[in-house]
Formats: sequence, C-alpha cells, structure tokens
Amino acid sequence: MAGKTIKGSSVVYLIAGNDEYQKDNKISEIVNKTLSKQNKELNLDIVDFVGCKDFDLNSKARTIPFLADKRVVVLKNIDKAEDEFKNKILEYIKSPSD
Repeated sequence: MAGKTIKGSSVVYLIAGNDEYQKDNKISEIVNKTLSKQNKELNLDIVDFVGCKDFDLNSKARTIPFLADKRVVVLKNIDKAEDEFKNKILEYIKSPSD
C-alpha cells in the first residue's frame, strides 16, 4: 500500500498478482467497504488500460464524491498503460486526494 491513511483505510492500494479471481475479490471488498449500494454507480470508476487511449486521472480521482464520503477509482492492467499514463499515476500517488 502507498499513500495517506485516512480513518483507518488507505487512500491508494496496489493489488498485484497472477490470480485474477483473488484480485477481483479484493477490489470488490474495498469497493463494498467504501461505497454503499445506493451511491456506488455515481462514485465508482473502473478504467482498464488495455486499449485505453484517453484517460485523465486527475478528473477521475480528484472529483468530489456525489452523495457520499468517498470516490473509488480502479485502474486495471496498469502494466499495459502507456508511459505517459504511468508517470501521471506515479505523480498522483505522491500526493493523492483525500
């Protein structure tokens, strides 16, 4: 884990490994712990970097949550991202949004 810790949970998580099932379970656990069913649709963004050409991390991650305390942005297949995106992700991790 990297980033700040706020109210017992981290702001940035790194979930890595070869077992896609376990990774998806951990992501679901974090999302369900962070967002209620009522506001999940409004405050959850999942970005898969396979074939992703246009992504603005700051607009997704720094957007104020709608009718919730937090937002969740899931970045999948970061290893497939272009170097430009990887650099933006590293910069965000250095100073994440609360």
